[in-house]
Amino acid sequence: MRNMLFTFLLGFCLLAAANSKPKDVPYEDDPQHFNEQKFSTMKQMEGQYFVKKWSYTNTSFRCHSARRLDETGGTEDGDVKYELKARNSTNNYVSYKTKISPRTTNGHTESNAAKYKISRFDKRRTWKIMTANLTEECLVLVTTFENKTKACQLLISKKKAESQIRTPCEDVYDKNCKEKSYQLYQIGCE
Repeated sequence: MRNMLFTFLLGFCLLAAANSKPKDVPYEDDPQHFNEQKFSTMKQMEGQYFVKKWSYTNTSFRCHSARRLDETGGTEDGDVKYELKARNSTNNYVSYKTKISPRTTNGHTESNAAKYKISRFDKRRTWKIMTANLTEECLVLVTTFENKTKACQLLISKKKAESQIRTPCEDVYDKNCKEKSYQLYQIGCE
């Protein structure tokens, strides 16, 4: 009787486990997408990239952009200097230089994230590359804040921003960044 009860309970547990849905893996942590999450791809992006939209805080600053200045590391995945720039509420541009350092997060075997400060007043934070597409000149970065909220940024080249053609990165952003988004790019951004 005892063996029968044990066998019944074991079978019930196995059946429950087989029917349970696996927990959804975030896009940025899903091995199926690791090939589009390389720091080396982000580092190859030339020219000025604008934050088309982001999902973490509203701001009076618009026209946020990043432009690579030079590589400072001695390795393929070394640090890179960028100039970050934005237009304030009086239509003046402010900029500052920052160092972006490659990071490798859980499950990845090569650098898939960038650690940097988005402003002089922010702390250095790790932003995972959700997707980076050199051909389409776009990328999506994502981080999780201390309060466990997810924040995303959609960046596109000036050429793509001016053409207003939707990029594959925007599809990834819209499907995976469900928090309220704020449009930062405007026609005429420099």
